[in-house]
Amino acid sequence: LTLRRKPMMIVKDTGRNIAARRRELLQDYVDFGVLKDPVVLSIEDAMEEFATLSEDILPIGLREWRKFGAPKGAPGQAPHHPGVKEHELLGWLLAMHFLASLELVASDLVMDANVDKDPYNLVMPPPIYSKNVNPSELLSLFFGTEMSSHNATPMSWEMGPVYCRTTYDPILNGKLQDMVRSGSLGEDLDVMLPRGAKFYKHGWVLDLGKSEKLAKKMLQRYGGLGYIDSKQAYYGIYGSGSLELFIPCLGRDDISQSMENEDMVKHRARDCFKHLVVCEVNEKH
Repeated sequence: LTLRRKPMMIVKDTGRNIAARRRELLQDYVDFGVLKDPVVLSIEDAMEEFATLSEDILPIGLREWRKFGAPKGAPGQAPHHPGVKEHELLGWLLAMHFLASLELVASDLVMDANVDKDPYNLVMPPPIYSKNVNPSELLSLFFGTEMSSHNATPMSWEMGPVYCRTTYDPILNGKLQDMVRSGSLGEDLDVMLPRGAKFYKHGWVLDLGKSEKLAKKMLQRYGGLGYIDSKQAYYGIYGSGSLELFIPCLGRDDISQSMENEDMVKHRARDCFKHLVVCEVNEKH
């Protein structure tokens, strides 16, 4: 909700009989004005009206949608992994949704209607938490903070800005490697090449975990199967030393300007950041 480039929320869900409560929660956020246009994708619901039809008269997008495109024996062929045909069907359903939306927009433009261009409402309802949790400033990353503005309605909460950096590919923006100042090596090497123990004695190494690298090698036998993700991370040992990062103070122009002045006004990190969360790579065992 607070990202600079707000992504559209698309939820791949099960049938309405199983996931009704989850959809009600999404609808509550829509009714409150926090979410504008979330989409719930449920193939089970979409196929409900076609369940009695034979395969040969189904629309092309609905045929053999459970079929995997990879050769038999290729990794990843599990029921909870969508195959090529299922991805195509999801895309087909989204296309129909957006086509219907575009028809409504075109109708509004023809009628010279005022299209709603209101920004997202970032005012949130009070959080729901257990009795043993105090939603103080220490937990504002999860619960937000209570608004104190005179314009705020009683018990209104808001989420602060969140900025994220990652080493996981593909990266649209927010590359963690750009923040590293010293203490690392291996960024210019192919992540599939082995890293010996000597690497780790000279700094933190950008690498893939053992299980992730093994999975990549298995995929290479089948041309990669279209997977473009790469869960690379910085790995280190005690002898690797410190990894020095420079974290920019984003969203605080007043602080940036004062730091550029000749007086070189000093600011504490807490003036810029309430929280700093470091995520570790999740290795399979």
